[in-house]
Amino acid sequence: MPTGGLGQLFSSAQLHDLIGVLIGGVTGLDYQSPAYDQSLWLLESEGQAVIEAADPYNYGPLTQAKHLLAQEGIGDMTLPNANTDELFAAMQLPEVTGPLQSAAGVSGFSKVDPAHYGITDPNFNPHGVFYRIPAPRHQAMRFLTSQGTDLQPLEP
Repeated sequence: MPTGGLGQLFSSAQLHDLIGVLIGGVTGLDYQSPAYDQSLWLLESEGQAVIEAADPYNYGPLTQAKHLLAQEGIGDMTLPNANTDELFAAMQLPEVTGPLQSAAGVSGFSKVDPAHYGITDPNFNPHGVFYRIPAPRHQAMRFLTSQGTDLQPLEP
């Protein structure tokens, strides 16, 4: 799952504690304290300034000449969906809601909702939908075997 706004990864539910342990080791802040959560705003803004040049969001417009398929797991706990949506907007990728076909090539993104495929476990991290749900793999294989000329919506 791609993402933009790398500085915002501090808001990731899954990365919160991992990043907290690393930051706590340097700053002495307890990552389970309100002070740590309050400091995240500063860390996000400062972190974004440091890694801005490497942020995929800045390179999104450069992908327009490419044939791309991107997939997003709804409720991703590793890379927040807001970041991913921001990146797709920068890339000007349309959401795949119907068949896209062109000999010149096509691009688009699909949102994968695990609930549509029977996954209702609240602990399931949709970051891995490609591996747990066949439909995203089938979509990707069709896109790749067509050499980027045929992009079909996900099948429930």
